[in-house]
Amino acid sequence: SLLAAAVRARKSIMIAGGQGRGKTTLMRALLHECDPSERIMVLEQEPELQLDADEIRHNQVLNWIARPANMEGEGAVTLADLAWAIKRHNPDRIVVGEVLGAEVMVMLEAAGQGIAGALCTMHSKDAYRVFSRMVHYAQLGQPNVTPAFVMDTAADALDLVVYLDMTPAGTRVISEITHVHRYDPMAGHVVADQWYMAGRDRAAVRNHNAPIPGNLLEELVAYGYDPTLGSRW
Repeated sequence: SLLAAAVRARKSIMIAGGQGRGKTTLMRALLHECDPSERIMVLEQEPELQLDADEIRHNQVLNWIARPANMEGEGAVTLADLAWAIKRHNPDRIVVGEVLGAEVMVMLEAAGQGIAGALCTMHSKDAYRVFSRMVHYAQLGQPNVTPAFVMDTAADALDLVVYLDMTPAGTRVISEITHVHRYDPMAGHVVADQWYMAGRDRAAVRNHNAPIPGNLLEELVAYGYDPTLGSRW
């Protein structure tokens, strides 16, 4: 209910987790909450999401697939190359199947400059380490970019970081939901609230020390969030 409402409210969401935790599966489910008329630009290394296979749910999808270099080392088309190109096609929403490099900055800058509702996935060991990973990826393409600039851009662009994990029994679960506030230049880190945190079995439980801000709660409720669903946690 919370994440579906966040998508409909055009909040930008980073889905993080380890290998095989269900990041692509969750992203696909969340994208099904979009209005069918939205013009969605999908960037992927491999065509996994397949949103255009269901024209009832998505009738304006453009898929952009990276291309490796040939045997002579030429002809490569990276996700960063594609990320620059898609902005000319008037997207309503940008989706990056998995952030792997310099394309992270293009995606963040686009989300921060008016293309709201971006979704992407990233490998990370927890929700907060997503920001240090972004710095690493950004510096692959722009070695001189500062960590402060990357984290400030990320804090401006992202609304939620959703972390996926696995229980001891082997069940894939949402483990953390973190709301991004801002970048604090004095402290040198991103200020964020952990709305849901990992419980004993790694599945998310409500963090009652981090309530959803009133104005944001009203907005999410207007888009279908039912806060009573989590009251038992």
